[in-house]
Amino acid sequence: MNYKRILAIDPSGSFNEGKGTTGWCCFDALENNIYAAESISAKNYSTMEEYWMNIENMVESFVNTSTVVVIEDYLLYGSKAENQINSRMETSKLIGILQYWCWRFDVPCILQPASEVKTRWADPILTYKGYLNKSMKIDRHAKDALRHAVHYATFKNGKGKQNETEDTTS
Repeated sequence: MNYKRILAIDPSGSFNEGKGTTGWCCFDALENNIYAAESISAKNYSTMEEYWMNIENMVESFVNTSTVVVIEDYLLYGSKAENQINSRMETSKLIGILQYWCWRFDVPCILQPASEVKTRWADPILTYKGYLNKSMKIDRHAKDALRHAVHYATFKNGKGKQNETEDTTS
């Protein structure tokens, strides 16, 4: 299916393990532009659940029948595994909540690894393509979400079966 709207999320579920920030970007695939991009910071909430609920509320406010939700996946690489000893894996939990929400409301949900987009859509490329400019007030978390939106729009949107393997709603 070719989606008109892409809601991309760069999640950080971290609350107790360092106040994280979740970036998000709403992208109009037909017009090939951003119509909203911001971040939600854990430091603004008194509980992890309240922080996560506000991320869920943001998703709910932007999703319609022509939307796909694209979420940066969390992969634990062997080289980084030692850093995660005793971690409660809060980001993985948040991703699970978002996947469940999408499944519950029949919204397509795609997981993309960061490695797929980080170098392909570096800031100079996003600027050259017109997605970023100096006047935009967009933090690094929302920029990472933008990378996911642009990547999905460019290489996967409307490409059929090949992205169904990543679809977590089936």
